[in-house]
Amino acid sequence: MSHFSKNMLSVAAASAAFAIASPAAAAVFPCSSGPGIDLTTDQCIALGNDNLASVEAAIAAATGTNVSILDLVLYGKSDDNPSLISFLPNPEPEDGQFTNWTVLDGTLINYVTVKAAGDFKVYQLTGAGANTGFVNTLGMLNQGGNQPDISHLSFWTSATPAVPEPGTWAMMLLGFGAIGFAMRRRREDKVRLRYAF
Repeated sequence: MSHFSKNMLSVAAASAAFAIASPAAAAVFPCSSGPGIDLTTDQCIALGNDNLASVEAAIAAATGTNVSILDLVLYGKSDDNPSLISFLPNPEPEDGQFTNWTVLDGTLINYVTVKAAGDFKVYQLTGAGANTGFVNTLGMLNQGGNQPDISHLSFWTSATPAVPEPGTWAMMLLGFGAIGFAMRRRREDKVRLRYAF
């Protein structure tokens, strides 16, 4: 394989990794423009600091969810827990402010907030959550009208049980169908035995 082919393969692999790490068609909305925003595919931006009350208000406004059932808990902030959370902002601001993050102890995170300038951005992670992901400040502006640097990330867990994924539902339905089939077949066998006497 030529040197040029190897470089092209490396570029393709890096592009694929970036595409997997970033949401495919994520849009950014003001949280107040909800309800109806799906925060697992899109993000929303709210004014102020990303404290518990503000994050709950942003999620409620964006999704229409009753946040009291979410039971949100702040797991940690990137600037307070360097031994717990791996977080390194992009060093090239002209390429946009983005970062990959990892929770080092493997805890599943349900929501991530990105604090930058006077706003914060809310991401919801699918299923039971994730311990790694990608965030950015696209759609956010600082006082000069530019995309701001990331101040910190906040990681939130939720006690609400996750909604099963479609594949899980399919497996459950197949299992229930198999149990029903087995029970029906057993009943037919008993009926046949009764008539055998």
